[in-house]
This record gives sequence, C-alpha cells and structure tokens, in this order.
Amino acid sequence: MSSPPEIKLADLVREHTSAVLRHAAATAKRMGLEASELAALEHLQAAGPMTHKRLGERLSISPGAVTAMIDRL
Repeated sequence: MSSPPEIKLADLVREHTSAVLRHAAATAKRMGLEASELAALEHLQAAGPMTHKRLGERLSISPGAVTAMIDRL
C-alpha cells in the first residue's frame, strides 16, 4: 500500500527546498559571500535600487543588519 499523495508531495517539496538551500549556500561560498549577502544581491538584481528599509523588509533583517551587510559588500 502506498502513502497518500499529499504526503509524497510534502516530502518532495521538503527535498526540493533543502536542495535549493544547499545550492545557494554552495554558490555563496564559491563567491566568497554569506548566504544572506547573496540573497541581498539577488533581490537588488531582480528589483533594482531600493532603500535600506525595503531591502531589510525583503530579507527579514533589521536596518542595522542591512547597513553592516552593505559595508561588507
């Protein structure tokens, strides 16, 4: 007897999400960045210029953390 389809789907989504996060971490590492720095660059590339506040909202980090990240980049 097989598992219900929703359990299989949940497992597949979990596996996919895990693979995406591992890929992002490996890409950031190869670029000499932290994963959050790579995410910030991806947001800026996709949406264009934005304020510190808006970038922080998109990344769910404080404005102070955005400032520190920008200084590192």
